[in-house]
Amino acid sequence: MKVARTRVRNIDLYIHPTLADQFVRVISRFEDADAGRLERYGLKEPLAEGELFLPPPIGPATKFNSEGKWLVQRDQPKEKRYVRTIYWRWKQWDGEEQEDSRDIFRLCYPRELMPPPADEIFGFPINGEVVAATEAVHLPEAKGRLLNQLNVMLEVFGSAEIVRADGTSASPAKTHRRWVFLPSGPYKKGDVPKALTEVFSRVSDDDRLILSERQDFLVEQKPQEIAQGLGGFNDYLAYVFPEYGRVVLESLRRDNAIYIFKDSWEKFSRLSKREILDANVHDARILHTKGWQARLMTALKAK
Repeated sequence: MKVARTRVRNIDLYIHPTLADQFVRVISRFEDADAGRLERYGLKEPLAEGELFLPPPIGPATKFNSEGKWLVQRDQPKEKRYVRTIYWRWKQWDGEEQEDSRDIFRLCYPRELMPPPADEIFGFPINGEVVAATEAVHLPEAKGRLLNQLNVMLEVFGSAEIVRADGTSASPAKTHRRWVFLPSGPYKKGDVPKALTEVFSRVSDDDRLILSERQDFLVEQKPQEIAQGLGGFNDYLAYVFPEYGRVVLESLRRDNAIYIFKDSWEKFSRLSKREILDANVHDARILHTKGWQARLMTALKAK
């Protein structure tokens, strides 16, 4: 059954009775979707067979799929929480300009992150045509995941269909459209903002200064490669340090944390966004509060 709604709430209405105890997947055809809509979601070109892609967080479905959701616990007492870092300037009595950064904390209700499902789509061959498809899931136990997959596909493509699948073993081998390397180093101060002009042009002057200083510090540590995330990973840069056997994941959102992974690039690049945010996978998580540089270097060089 082809679905052409903005969003589905009751998945049971769209599951054919013959699929009640089957492996199923959601598919959408590139030719049925508006080209401008696809380009907005980073799909200017159709996916190749087996090529994985995490849609970027643009609408409600893709935002939840890529970022998860914070559940505010209003029945709990408020707690002091780091909110952001601001950059400020002032003049002394003699007219000399001074500048500094300041960490901002606020009293907030505790919150718990509902992890993102991080369902990806990939190129899947059907009768000689490559369509966009989700990973196969089994009914009825996977109805919740199927609902998320369907809503993501509807948001990206405008229409979708739940079809029968042979099972996960029939899926083609997959490659990843998650990261793209910046031009090869050696890198120097200012290279990252220059390479990511569009990203840095979307933030305020103060934010641009703070983000640029962070990238310059990481560049000073001489990474072998720097990769920019694509799709749902587009707010991250990955700094690869083979010397330390680690990858540093730096957020391009000013107030997000740094994640450090004790892995080679090959292993790290295969992680899904959900795995990246899993505390059992990363080696360290560092907030950008004062002294973050020293804490980063300690974690980076740890045995």
